[in-house]
Amino acid sequence: MNLDIKKRIDSIAHPEAIKLFFALINQFIKNNVISETDERFVLNVRNDNRKRFSVNLNSRMILYINGGYEFGFMIDQEDWKNFENITITKKESFEKYEPAAFLVTFSFDEVVENRDLITKYWLKSCKEYLPSQQRSQYRKHHMPELFNIATKSELLDKYLMDPIESYSKFQQIIIDFKEYIKSEDSKLNNFEI
Repeated sequence: MNLDIKKRIDSIAHPEAIKLFFALINQFIKNNVISETDERFVLNVRNDNRKRFSVNLNSRMILYINGGYEFGFMIDQEDWKNFENITITKKESFEKYEPAAFLVTFSFDEVVENRDLITKYWLKSCKEYLPSQQRSQYRKHHMPELFNIATKSELLDKYLMDPIESYSKFQQIIIDFKEYIKSEDSKLNNFEI
């Protein structure tokens, strides 16, 4: 289990939003026949104050979850007219590459209520943009474990159920054991686990 991923899931503290996010990633993967080694595709969790998971395709962020209550989707500008009756939180333009698109932020409730419409145009936008590059410049930040979580529901369930404290306690036991060994035997001062 990856502790950075687990900590982010725990910090979001919204299991239904997490399940929806990984279901959307899985839908994208299946729709575009993306493999774990596809260098255009990047799944990431930043280790910063933003409570966000992000998905990049080539040079664009195509999907994100922020704090469990906001979802961002890439939507083509030509399809924007279909979203006039949906409340959005934020809309940013992508400047480079075709097709011209927005990164649109919706609340969790709006995504649930309008999921079919949003995913239809999001997947369309992704499919059109997919061939624009051979490799994402963000690939070095890719976390393969996120791909596994998206494609294996039992792994997602494990991340949602196991408390982080048990992993932290185990780490502390190892630290304490190292200190004990070093203090008991001078020959083992440089002992490492």
